Amino acid sequence: MPNTTPNLALPEIIAAQAQKHVTHNEALRALDALVQLAVLDRDLAAPPGSPVDGQRWLIATSASGAWAGHSHHIASWQDGGWEFYPPQTGWLAYVVDEGALLAWTGSAWVDAITALTSLNNMLLLGVGTSADSTNPFSAKLNNALWVAKTVAEGGDGNLRYKLSKESAAKTLSLLFQDNYSGRAEIGLTGDDDFHFKVSPDGSSWLDALLIDKTTGRVTISQGFANPPAPFDAMAQVNLALNGDHIVSQENGDTAVTGIGSAGGVETYITDQFKIRAKGSLRVSGQRITSISLPGVKYALRTTVTTTQSSLGSGDYLQVSQPIEGYRALRLALGTSGAFPIAIGVYVRSSVTGTFAVELSNSARNRSICKLVTISAANTWTWLAFSGAAGSGQTAFPGDTSGTWLSDNDVGLRVDITLAAGSSMVGSADAWAAADVMSTSAQTNLAATASATFDVTTLCAFGGIELPPAARVPLILRPYSQVFDDCLRYFQKVDTAIDPYLIYVDAYSQSGSYLIQTLAFPKGMRTTPSGSLSGSWSLSNCGTPGVTMTPDYAQFASAVSGSGRANFQLAAASIYSFNARLV
Repeated sequence: MPNTTPNLALPEIIAAQAQKHVTHNEALRALDALVQLAVLDRDLAAPPGSPVDGQRWLIATSASGAWAGHSHHIASWQDGGWEFYPPQTGWLAYVVDEGALLAWTGSAWVDAITALTSLNNMLLLGVGTSADSTNPFSAKLNNALWVAKTVAEGGDGNLRYKLSKESAAKTLSLLFQDNYSGRAEIGLTGDDDFHFKVSPDGSSWLDALLIDKTTGRVTISQGFANPPAPFDAMAQVNLALNGDHIVSQENGDTAVTGIGSAGGVETYITDQFKIRAKGSLRVSGQRITSISLPGVKYALRTTVTTTQSSLGSGDYLQVSQPIEGYRALRLALGTSGAFPIAIGVYVRSSVTGTFAVELSNSARNRSICKLVTISAANTWTWLAFSGAAGSGQTAFPGDTSGTWLSDNDVGLRVDITLAAGSSMVGSADAWAAADVMSTSAQTNLAATASATFDVTTLCAFGGIELPPAARVPLILRPYSQVFDDCLRYFQKVDTAIDPYLIYVDAYSQSGSYLIQTLAFPKGMRTTPSGSLSGSWSLSNCGTPGVTMTPDYAQFASAVSGSGRANFQLAAASIYSFNARLV
């Protein structure tokens, strides 16, 4: 049985031992040397010149002199001589001249912290500074480095920094501060969208950029300091024409009433927009003003004047814009390279429910519809069908089948469905070889007396992008440009504006003709049809006949007798030239 303790090798007093105090004092000196071990130095291989009683050293390698044979041991100067203590694995020693805490591994003295392989459930950790309850982990330094553990070291060579919050309503972010006052923040702040925020003072914050978690779409909330292109540049590629109803040549702001028939009828209200109605229902259409949308003045309103609560299978009610084939040509519809189509429109309904937006070809034997839910009555809602084409409120996929016209006829129809009978509904989100206006979930606006449905700022773009709702007014083209384009489809001569635009006065003989050629200010889509609202003022001649081409109208009137003869539109008369898409 050994006569020393197992850990510090302290000598034990044995039974009947003489001079017990000698053994006892030897053990006390060993305890004094090893407990709370703090050595002066660890770099000496030979004893110092003038040691003081109780001082201790860690002996370096290649020990010599009185320390020979004791490399790495603890040397203590006691009672005028050296005592040596071989370290045991796990012993700790504080080196005074370095301020370092060392640990003996069994073969070498190493930094005690690096020797640790696990630190768990620590409440505070400060690196170069003090941690506290607000910042349990704190670091004060000038550089930090994170390096991936290589495959050779047992890792996979990757490095992913993971942060997780409790729920969507919480915040997970990186906060950048100037003298402890916030100036920028990135992360999931209050929801699961990715935010980039900035602040001038640490208290008021601006969302500069937001990435939607579902669609991946980027919103530039504060605009560009130097935009790569103005938003109104998008107006030039908008397939929809007169989307904000700024041009209304035929009806102005006057309501058109009694729209609807058992066989179906289509009535233009503003330029390029018509109401389609079939059944016993009747509606009126009117351009309205004061619509409470910043930057937008007009909307087209459909009002139910005669209800039809039970629709016939083929009955319907739609607001429609046909788009000429030359405008829709860029979409490459009907080919394998057909582009998706982004649709945006502001709507306001007095009836909440489910409505649809339908795209179709000229013959209406290829169509697709997407549903929208209007949950707030009499409130403007921006319907944005954008982002990667798919199910739901995303961009419409381009149709790779069917016949799509790319000439001066209808190349694409955009319809907003307000009611649809059972034979006019089907599945949403996929192209069909039929006229599918909506699904069976469609709300019947015509079932509610005096119900209204307002439409404005229709946008149709090739691709999947749309401006955010707040930027929509910036892509509306000015009146002069829109009016010029609308003249391709409809023009009129109004005597209230110019009473002498159609006027011929001459001295002629009987049997001759008075002839006037009226050149259109803009060539029309096709040879127009003409209609007179009002009457002719005739003197010594007959009612003029008219010959038309897309570029001009020629009026000719036979003179009744010799002498002065003339014809002109009577006061309060309008002659219209109609080359609209049907």
